[in-house]
Amino acid sequence: MAKGNYQDEAQSETGRGAQDYRLLVDNLRDVAVFMMDAGGRITSWNPGVERVLGFAEDEFLGRHAGMIFTPEDRASGAPEEEMRTAEAEGRAEDNRWHLRRDDTRFWSSGLMVSLRDGEGRLLGFAKVMRDATEQKLAGEALLESEERYQKLVELSPDAIVVHSGGEVIFINTAGVRLLGVTGPEQVVGRPVLEFVRADYHGVVLERLQRMLAGEPTAPAEMMFVRPDGTEIAGEVMSAPVTYRGRLAVQVVARDITERKRAEEAMREADRRALSEYERLLARITDLAQTFATARDLNTIFSALKNFTLASVPGSGIFISLYDASRHVRAPVYAWSEGEELDVSALPPMPMSDSPHSRAVSTGEIIITDDFQSAMAGRPVFHVGLERDPRLPQSSLAVPMVEMGRVVGAVEVQSTEPGAYRQEHAAAMQMAANLAAVAVENVRLLKDESRARKEAEESNRLKDEFLATLSHELRTPLAAILGWSKLLRAGSLDASMAARALEAVERNAESQKQLIDDILDVSRIITGKLRLQVRPVSLVSILEGALDSVRPAADAKRITLRVTVTPRIGVVAGDPDRLRQAVWNMLTNAVKFTPEGGTVEVSVGLEGSSALIEVKDTGHGIDPAFLPFVFDRFRQADASTTRQKGGLGLGLAIVRHIVELHGGTVRAHSEGAGRGATFALTLPLKSLGNDGGEGEAQACSEPLTSGEALRECPPALDGLHVLVVDDEEDTLELLRTVLEFCGARVTTARSAASALRAFGEESPDVLVSDIGMPDMDGYELIRRVRRLRPEEGGRTPALALTAYAREEDRRRAIRAGFQSHLAKPAAPDELAEVVASLAGRTGGD
Repeated sequence: MAKGNYQDEAQSETGRGAQDYRLLVDNLRDVAVFMMDAGGRITSWNPGVERVLGFAEDEFLGRHAGMIFTPEDRASGAPEEEMRTAEAEGRAEDNRWHLRRDDTRFWSSGLMVSLRDGEGRLLGFAKVMRDATEQKLAGEALLESEERYQKLVELSPDAIVVHSGGEVIFINTAGVRLLGVTGPEQVVGRPVLEFVRADYHGVVLERLQRMLAGEPTAPAEMMFVRPDGTEIAGEVMSAPVTYRGRLAVQVVARDITERKRAEEAMREADRRALSEYERLLARITDLAQTFATARDLNTIFSALKNFTLASVPGSGIFISLYDASRHVRAPVYAWSEGEELDVSALPPMPMSDSPHSRAVSTGEIIITDDFQSAMAGRPVFHVGLERDPRLPQSSLAVPMVEMGRVVGAVEVQSTEPGAYRQEHAAAMQMAANLAAVAVENVRLLKDESRARKEAEESNRLKDEFLATLSHELRTPLAAILGWSKLLRAGSLDASMAARALEAVERNAESQKQLIDDILDVSRIITGKLRLQVRPVSLVSILEGALDSVRPAADAKRITLRVTVTPRIGVVAGDPDRLRQAVWNMLTNAVKFTPEGGTVEVSVGLEGSSALIEVKDTGHGIDPAFLPFVFDRFRQADASTTRQKGGLGLGLAIVRHIVELHGGTVRAHSEGAGRGATFALTLPLKSLGNDGGEGEAQACSEPLTSGEALRECPPALDGLHVLVVDDEEDTLELLRTVLEFCGARVTTARSAASALRAFGEESPDVLVSDIGMPDMDGYELIRRVRRLRPEEGGRTPALALTAYAREEDRRRAIRAGFQSHLAKPAAPDELAEVVASLAGRTGGD
């Protein structure tokens, strides 16, 4: 804006607030902001106009805003249409190509708003513009790339299927043909195992587990079942992919039904393993392409040709690569009588007693002076047999060796007997090794390129997740630190101090839940989530979960309605994990249900399974997102303006826990604003005539977030406890808790200090952290256990640590601790464990 006019008006009309606003606008260097009168004439500007549009102040003020529109937009009346929209609706978005002063074009992401006085009369317009050319071009390039990929996939002769969470989310045209359906809609959204013969389900699940563990999977054969019951034999290759931001598995399948029938016919006619060769054709082709891509081999081949022509008459060259996984040789190159021979149609060659095979299997140079006698009765590849009626009389086979590994062999044959000597072998070995290096270099380049692409995608997903994780962890941390500082300053009255303590505890519990969810997902991915199975009453599980979520529901005035079918029976399961699954479902329902809503919970039967259903009157689920609702790290709204927090892990954990119990989980919603229904089923356990619901033993409920240290085991009175932790705040908290319960506490800031304390007075119980500088808790307990009994070598010990995984617990027990407790531990729980270690809990 013209600063003289603007300052006078700002001071007279809006005072200090207008000056502050002007200062803000003037400092928006990368955003153009300007005002117009009701006719579209520019009346004021900010410096961002010069940066974005290229106009100086005197070139911009007083001109019509339509000058920055492209000629075609001016001709169509776009400037006037924008002002009419802004006048009628109060605002008009402006996303289009515009012109700079030098007539270059840029993509603008802008907004125009109308300005009115207190009586509603139109004064003019304000416009904000930002240069979004890079984002526009990047989006177009991405769309074009996706379209090319989609066309390539559709043109593929092989069936391509993508599945996630056990359900098909994409299938190409060849896949539709292979499965014998009329269109993708008959496959997408259905379980992938529905199209695989039952005896191959284990193969599919095993391959999926190996891929999740990061292990490679080789091509495999399996049988597909069409809806009409016919079976199709397929050769499949699978790999983990990211499909539309979702972790999935891509399967490429080739119809080999006819080939399998041919193989069966050949087995009937000839028991030799000719069918094995056909299954290797894809592998051989890849090896041949790898070899052909190594352009630096031309020099080596030329040297070999010159060597054979100059030194040995009637020579030919034959080269093969060794496939160790199948124990065969793949022909890749042959030369004779001045020209290359076509070996592309040759089948794989089994290992035999031929000189070529022996060079591969032994890694040694094989010189054969009487080739015909050596190969009597054995199949042999003769280079140049069609051109020269004379048979080879001698050969020299040299292994191709790279880093001690044989990758193939080079063989030269001659029609002259005894044509090759040791000097020929030495020269050939050098050339063969150079060829091996070239082949391996090509393979490494392919592997590096593939690894680089995978690493880039992995980094992108990691960055997105870490951004969300940082937000979710910092949010409760900000509340904890803020209230803690106010409490420390003593500026809160008793009522506010109580509210502050509740906020600190509530946010600390939120952080703990986030960390527990992340650890559970880690266990799921690595296959280390274990169940402690026993008969469990689902009614008891539901009651415990309801008690945990009821305070949150009451705070939002949400009505909880519970319906239970009498004598529902029991299931075989882990009560803690089942409670976690039900709690996650209930928490999710309460979280997304607005104030005054309703959550209905029912326990009943569905066939031979127990059914728990949670129905809410909340925001509902978009049909487009419904297939992804149980995926890890997936949220319907992942933007920075989302109204609900979280990492998108809860429902994924539910699905995995339920599936480990042999059950199923599903979600249903009529759409946004129409609520959602989540249901899990679990197979009922048969208890015979003597069993009943009463036999299912539910675990005791864990401490809720609002519980404090209300009572302590009296047996702690006079108990001497040595507490070791390098964090001073943690050490002081543990001392306070144990002394409150009557224990006598000695503290140590390091493992070395703890060992000196043992030298002065042996404690009754040792409580130690694990992660400490210089000497960790594992080494401390090992040294304590080496002490004599009278020196404290048998002192009961508790590992109190933030290392909370199951493998951490096992390692602590192996090192010498009697018990393991994860931080943060509830005061009651800590006191009970210490009393138990001291043998002062009576019959408990």
